[in-house]
Amino acid sequence: MANTSFLTMFPFCSDRLSVAGGLDKAYLTDAEVDVKARKIRMKVHFPAMPSIGDISALEARIAEEFSLSECSLEAEYPAPADAPSLPASSAPAPAGQPGKPAAPTGKLLMGRMLKQKTVPMESLTLESGKVTVEGDVIAVTSRQLAKRGSAVLCFDITDRTGSIRVTKFLREGDDQSIIDALSVGDHLTVC
Repeated sequence: MANTSFLTMFPFCSDRLSVAGGLDKAYLTDAEVDVKARKIRMKVHFPAMPSIGDISALEARIAEEFSLSECSLEAEYPAPADAPSLPASSAPAPAGQPGKPAAPTGKLLMGRMLKQKTVPMESLTLESGKVTVEGDVIAVTSRQLAKRGSAVLCFDITDRTGSIRVTKFLREGDDQSIIDALSVGDHLTVC
């Protein structure tokens, strides 16, 4: 399939122009259509990494417009120039310590230092249980709960094999400075 402008194919999505660096610069690189089952799967190249919410909203909008039973977008995007190669768990062990992952570096934002090996996000299922993942923050939202003096922090994180949303409820007595310390582009290890 020749690269086709996203907005040429789906002009009704133009109200979401600012998604992932600009839908006017996004294009389809591949598509599979199952007419009988009313399903479409597409690979779309975006100028920047889209959030999970943006992808879901576009899928829902396209499915609704064409009365599809399923619409699936696989996002392609350039990696940031300063992004580390991910996942870090597959990086070679430091010399002299075969089989041992490198000690985590960086600032501790909450909790304690993690010693577990990270797993790729593409391998996660509902049955995965407690796991440790590492990746880049692609979206951050938070809100204060006025009645209780507490807050809810949500952020989307990706290792470029998959993405997940992390939600943390912060009670009134908890250190809520993490809300201001976390921003898009941060590289985190989360358990």
